[in-house]
Amino acid sequence: MEATQPEDDVPGIPDQQGTSTAASGPAGAHFEGQVAAFYMLAMLCGAPPRGLPGTTIDRIALQQANTGRPLDDVIVHAVDGSGRPAVLEIQVKRTITFTPTDPVFRKVIGQIAQAVRRPDFWSTQYGLAIATARGSRKIDGPYQDLFALARQIGNAAIFAAQLKLPGVANEDMRTFVKTFQGHLKDEGSPHDIETVWRLLRRLQILTFDFTAYGSASEDLARERALRTLHADDASRVDALWGNLVEQAIGLAKSGGDRNRTTLLESLQLLGFRFAADRRHSRARAALAEQARQALADIDNQVGRVVLTRHERVAAVHEALDAGRYVEIRGDTGVGKSGVLRQVAESCQIEGHVLVLSPGRCVPRGWTAMCAQIAFEGTLHELLIELANNGGAILFLDNLDSFSGEERLTVVDMLRAAAHVPGVSVLATARSEFGVEEPSWLPQEALDRLKRAAPVMIDALSKAEIEQLTTSDSALTPLLSENHPARQVTRNLFRLSRIASQPAADPIPHTEAEMASQWWAAADGERDAGWRDRARLLSDLAQQALTGPDVLDVSTQPAQSIDALVRSGTLRSLGPNRVSFRHDVLREWAIACALRAQARLIDGLDLKHLARGTQARGIELAARMTVEHATDGAEWNHFLGRLSGDGAHKSWRRAALLALARSEAAEAVLPRVQPILFANQALLLRELLRTVIAVEVVPASKAFAVAGVDPNLIPAGMTIPKGPAWLALVLWLLNVGDGIPAEGIPEVVDLYTGFSIGTLGLTGITPLTTRQLYRWLRLMEPRSSPHDPNEGPTFWENFEHDQVQSVLRDLRNGFIMFARTTPELAAEYVRAVAQSPHNDNL
Repeated sequence: MEATQPEDDVPGIPDQQGTSTAASGPAGAHFEGQVAAFYMLAMLCGAPPRGLPGTTIDRIALQQANTGRPLDDVIVHAVDGSGRPAVLEIQVKRTITFTPTDPVFRKVIGQIAQAVRRPDFWSTQYGLAIATARGSRKIDGPYQDLFALARQIGNAAIFAAQLKLPGVANEDMRTFVKTFQGHLKDEGSPHDIETVWRLLRRLQILTFDFTAYGSASEDLARERALRTLHADDASRVDALWGNLVEQAIGLAKSGGDRNRTTLLESLQLLGFRFAADRRHSRARAALAEQARQALADIDNQVGRVVLTRHERVAAVHEALDAGRYVEIRGDTGVGKSGVLRQVAESCQIEGHVLVLSPGRCVPRGWTAMCAQIAFEGTLHELLIELANNGGAILFLDNLDSFSGEERLTVVDMLRAAAHVPGVSVLATARSEFGVEEPSWLPQEALDRLKRAAPVMIDALSKAEIEQLTTSDSALTPLLSENHPARQVTRNLFRLSRIASQPAADPIPHTEAEMASQWWAAADGERDAGWRDRARLLSDLAQQALTGPDVLDVSTQPAQSIDALVRSGTLRSLGPNRVSFRHDVLREWAIACALRAQARLIDGLDLKHLARGTQARGIELAARMTVEHATDGAEWNHFLGRLSGDGAHKSWRRAALLALARSEAAEAVLPRVQPILFANQALLLRELLRTVIAVEVVPASKAFAVAGVDPNLIPAGMTIPKGPAWLALVLWLLNVGDGIPAEGIPEVVDLYTGFSIGTLGLTGITPLTTRQLYRWLRLMEPRSSPHDPNEGPTFWENFEHDQVQSVLRDLRNGFIMFARTTPELAAEYVRAVAQSPHNDNL
């Protein structure tokens, strides 16, 4: 056991076997006493110990070096649900940095090396933990991610290979492993990558902020103590907590221990009375199972690779430092839920987590949920339990798809979480959630939690692509820069589907084509069960078009249901209920059903805002219509059916955006050009205005990611997002002077907005600048009333104010990016100088 001083660690003093614990004293006596008291309180409550989820504490021992426990400060002995023993050795260090030069970390690894030599170490559930009083960016982020990565990967060689990839791990994680391995070597312990990987799977860093002002750990401990005491003794909370700390310090001096019975006896002698025993074991088991099922629904594997998405997870940790409510936002299929799963699984290392997702959320509020999970307490008490057990994040997956009754439960959860210190909320939502229709979340609760800036996720990053191609060579051709389906495979969900299909199947070049293939094959082979699967998909699509997320299959053949569950299209929610396993599949089904039976539009409530899945289904149906046509007539008819009197604009907008969002936009836009240019370019102008309004993100957030101070960005400024802008710009540049005069004002806005959003750094800006200059010179400066050789006066039918507005926009747009066409800039300056009216220019 190590010799220590009462207030902090003294590195460099060698261990002395057989040293008197009373003489040596515990490390950081009061802090160690608080950590031990925390576990003693959990034992009183019958709660699972933090760091050993799914177990019940049998006894707590302190300062056990003399009994062969190298990490000797706090030893938690527990049993799992099957009665098998489990142990967690905790070394308590008020301060530890885990750096290569940190002598405290070096000494702890020496103690770990001793633990490995125990004959029962590898054959039993034997956990190792370092408890510290101070968290840090590295402790809360990279180091926890490292332990999660070690647990997720079931092979040391793969772990070592993944650790080298920038998209999987960062330098902090690699340095930790190198330091860990080096110190093991210095201790004469096995230090090969197999041993390091196996040890990291058992290691935890637990932060208890007892020494901080306004300690959340102490607040949570007092809340737990309050629920442990008899109601008449509620005023003695401080006395109970203080006595537990004192007992722990006393036990540490003698190297003693306490089980639940002896601890109760010692406290009852002091007059403490306790509430009836409420261990909540059934409730905790139900919550754990619910969380396991909800996370299992989230597929985070592509081919043979579990995508760790380290950069995204790190961004979530950073956001959680800024506020207790964080949203992961992005378009469909980009892997928002996968990131949530990564964070949730890292929290599961320490204790239970609470995960709510559509279809797996108990409806009708907390009262109904409380009854279903058999929890004998309030929601506030449940969240206190989660916070005390290490699961201090409430996970809400897919805010867009919770049903009305499920929302009541989520709202109850959020309102309670706002009042529990240490509880944060991590949710996933689509980019447009809460934009057009107000968010259904309780704003007062979010304000109390403090909202952090959303974590935005888009296409696969370079680092993620490197991880995928390095780990699975079969993915390399799909992710190559020149792959014909590049826009499809850069989406995580679509890549996963393509990677799992037979090699002989044709690779779709657009999402609409991909959905059509899935529908035509009913997600399987053309075997004897194909017809039943196809009928089932058609029925489910019609339910999904107008109904809830949970779908009824009580009248469908079990064989076809099971087949679609096995293929990954459906998830089973009971004998008669299913849901689509992913929102994308739900949208594909809606789109294909609409494409097959246009009459289904008549059953839609077009007067109200289209829900997210409905809008995406409409958009994909419109894509299918125009991608497989020779002209735009059928698409225009489809658009018209969504545009009747009183119809909400969201339905029509989805079909309109399909033209620019299609991966085949290069072919689609010329195909519908006559329709877009007809009637004074009415549809063209609507399409451009829609893209400019919808396909944008706040400039401050985008530039902040690039390291630019967001305070330097004008308020309200937006920049383009997604492929729609580029598709339209390239098409219109190709049309050139053929653009109808009436559409030129919107085209000017499109060209200028695109160049602003790309900072004029692409090769397209010189082309758009030249076109702006051509139109500008038709308007100014002019030395004569009109020279026929200068071209038509496209503005002749504009109102006076519109003429001035277009002229101003052309001038500003050209001047802003004139540096990309210096010869035209010089020409314009000369023309202005020679103009008799240059004072007005």
